Amino acid sequence: MIARTPAAQHALAVGIMGLGLIVALIRGCSSRNLLLDTGDLVTTISFLAFVAAAAWCLFKRGYARLASAILAMTALFTIILLILLEIALLATHGQPFVDALLARADAVIAPWLDWPALALWFSRHPITARLCEWVYHSLAWQPFLLIAVFCGSRRPQESWRFIGMWALSLMICAMVFALYPGVGAYAFHHVNASLVSATSATVSSDQLRLLAKLRAPSLTMIGNDCLGGMITFPSFHAAASVLLARGYWRIRGLRWPFAALNLTMLAAAIPMGGHYVADLLAGVAVAAFAIAVFDSPPLRLDALARRAAQYGKLRAGDLLSAR
Repeated sequence: MIARTPAAQHALAVGIMGLGLIVALIRGCSSRNLLLDTGDLVTTISFLAFVAAAAWCLFKRGYARLASAILAMTALFTIILLILLEIALLATHGQPFVDALLARADAVIAPWLDWPALALWFSRHPITARLCEWVYHSLAWQPFLLIAVFCGSRRPQESWRFIGMWALSLMICAMVFALYPGVGAYAFHHVNASLVSATSATVSSDQLRLLAKLRAPSLTMIGNDCLGGMITFPSFHAAASVLLARGYWRIRGLRWPFAALNLTMLAAAIPMGGHYVADLLAGVAVAAFAIAVFDSPPLRLDALARRAAQYGKLRAGDLLSAR
């Protein structure tokens, strides 16, 4: 029987999404006649399996909070890795870029936004640029710290709910990216992103390099060199800022500092990530949808399983009676 606790329900939902990603990767690579570079992938998965086994041993020895944190962090890292591979696969489809449409949307939403002027301003304020870089890169450590705090305060269900929201948001961003890819505002407006910061220059150049590599007819294998930030619309940085702010808001003493940090990260996605304002609005909408899904009453997977089994029995009975 499936456990009825919220933590177990959300952990199961995360596991189902992970399995779905694996199936999608296998089928997608097969349909595109592409191979996965299994060398580093097998090493990474083996290491993650070892970490998960070690966490299970810690749980058996009574270190429940530490074990919960390690298992949750391992699950989050695995989901991120699978989705990065899925994004690389989706980028091979070669849909036309939608930057012209996004730029026109920005002209309506934020007519004051002047990309050359923005780059020039940051070139004259290097301290602000470095601060924005640090905030932008906080995406790498904030979710893991949040999981550690949740598990340390005996709230593992909050960790798994957060991972579910994170995974669902990233999956939606990846699927929309497949239909509406873009090269980013710096490339589209022909602005030198290096004027803003090293981060903006790297993001802009890596995005173009990865898209060109994955769209090349000669591509036969997807490996670590194909992974990176390519999603323009919707902005996952925007979605993550909402999810992280929501998560830290549940922790008294951390809510206001991290609300400020993530509001700044949302704004920094424009100069650092070269995102259109429309990207940010779409990312916020994605996060709101994921929160609505996982903040609803617990996913009654056990009830769904029982109904499916009952439906199967009824169908079998119908077939036997028909004979």
